Amino acid sequence: MELENLLGDELLDWLQGDSAGTEIDAILTAAIDDYENVRGELHNLQSVPEPNRDGSAPQTSSSLSASSNSRPFAPVKTDTEIELARAKGVPKKTQEDTKYCVNLWDAWTRYRLETTGATIKPLSKLSRKELQHWLTRFVLEVRKKDGSQFSPNSLHHICCGLMRYLRWNGHAAFH
Repeated sequence: MELENLLGDELLDWLQGDSAGTEIDAILTAAIDDYENVRGELHNLQSVPEPNRDGSAPQTSSSLSASSNSRPFAPVKTDTEIELARAKGVPKKTQEDTKYCVNLWDAWTRYRLETTGATIKPLSKLSRKELQHWLTRFVLEVRKKDGSQFSPNSLHHICCGLMRYLRWNGHAAFH
């Protein structure tokens, strides 16, 4: 079976470095994910307005004039509030799946070290070029616990979990 059939054109393009369209998709997907995760949680958090640049107290919604034609917006959120909402917004199953994928990567890197002596940096520390190099090998070498191959859908799921981990941890390939 050809590699293209196993992985899908989009994943193969990303692995081989032809990722201009895919990278943009990943950036947009990350922005949409952040929006959806934060949107549902922010209305439950009590806002603590940040001071203005000049040190003065920020203008609150109650201090805006009623005759203002401005659009209604939620109170300004602090970075802490956003991080809290983001953490609450990720479903537990997604967190567990991501952890499984990263643990699978870590087990594979230990296997690589034992069998070839190749030391692979932690996933979040790999450069874009190193990530492409090692992720290609990972996809071709990773196996289930019983030694059988993962299905193409499972490989795609595992790669998505690794990319999600990288995005959550601020990897340069996703910013």
